[in-house]
Amino acid sequence: LSKFMGVSGLAFATSISYFIICLLLIISIMKREKGVGNFTNIMDYMPAVLASIVMCIIVFASNIIVNSPNALLRLVAGMFVGMISYSTVCFIFARRQLRIIVSVLFGRI
Repeated sequence: LSKFMGVSGLAFATSISYFIICLLLIISIMKREKGVGNFTNIMDYMPAVLASIVMCIIVFASNIIVNSPNALLRLVAGMFVGMISYSTVCFIFARRQLRIIVSVLFGRI
């Protein structure tokens, strides 16, 4: 990929390899620990996965909309749009997990 896409291809290939490594680690953990791969644990992760997918789509669309020659402006705009969209989707879909995170961050456990 680096021959065809340059630096972007190298970053993309690295992302693909880390994704495969994560999948293999998850499969390994599920084989060792019998209670990890049950349906309730998988459903706990689904709001975060959904929020990540929505955030990626929104950040990609914002980079197309901003369309500035200034790369720093596109980076900062994408970062803020990503943070706001991820927080919003997490608030909508993962209220219980979000309450746990807030309580851990602010020490109300």
